[in-house]
Amino acid sequence: MSTFILVHGAFSGAWCWKKVIPLLELHGHRVLAVDLPSHGEDLTPVSTVTLEHYTNHLQRVIENEPSDVIVVGHSLGGLVISQTAERIPTKIKSLVYIAALLPENGQSFLQMNEKNAQALPLPITMSEDQTHFKLDVSSIRDNFYGESSEEDVRYAKSKHGDQPLAPFVTPVMLSDENYGSIKRYYIETLKDHSLSISFQREMTKQVPCEKVFTLDTDHSPFFSDVTNLVSILNELG
Repeated sequence: MSTFILVHGAFSGAWCWKKVIPLLELHGHRVLAVDLPSHGEDLTPVSTVTLEHYTNHLQRVIENEPSDVIVVGHSLGGLVISQTAERIPTKIKSLVYIAALLPENGQSFLQMNEKNAQALPLPITMSEDQTHFKLDVSSIRDNFYGESSEEDVRYAKSKHGDQPLAPFVTPVMLSDENYGSIKRYYIETLKDHSLSISFQREMTKQVPCEKVFTLDTDHSPFFSDVTNLVSILNELG
C-alpha cells in the first residue's frame, strides 16, 4: 500500500478530492489532500502567494511522511508537484498528472498556455491590485465540469476561490538529475475544455511519461469518473 498526496489546481482546494479519498482508503492506501496557501481552508492572503509558497508548503507535507509518497497533481497542480519534486526527489516514489500541466524546465503556466488555444476562455477578472484573479463561478460548468452531475457542480461553485497571479507567471526550474529521476504518469481527459486534449498530448510528447492513461471525461474526473480514476491510481500504488 502507498501514501498518496493529492494536490488541487487553480481556484480550487483539497475539497475537490472528497470522492477520491475514501475510495483510495478502501484499497488500503494512506491519502492526504493538500490545501495550497490561500486555497480551501488556508487563510493566507491571496495577494501574497507565490509559486514558492505553494512548493514550500507541499515540501513540508511530504517531508513529514515517514516513507516515500506518490504525489498527484491536477491542472495547475502539475507545476507545483514538478517544482517540489525537483527539491526532494528521494522522498517521491512517482508523480501522477491528472489533466495537469506537465512542464519543461524554464516554463511557466502562461508560456505553456499559449499552446492551449483550443480550450475555452476562462471567465476570470483581475483584482484591482493586480495580484490575483477572480473566477465567475456561474460560468464554469463548460470549462471544468461538463460531464459532472448538477450536485457536484453546485458543490464546486460553492467552494471555488480566488487564484494568485504569481504562480501563473513564475517558471519552474527542473533538472534531469532531480526531477528527471522520478517516474511520471499522465491521465489525459478526452472531453476537457480547460486543458484541451491536443495540448495534453503535446505536453506528454515533449515530457515523456512511463505510461499515459485515458479517461473519456471533462477536466474534473474526480467528480465525473471517480471510479475509473481511483482504479488507475490504485494500479499505480
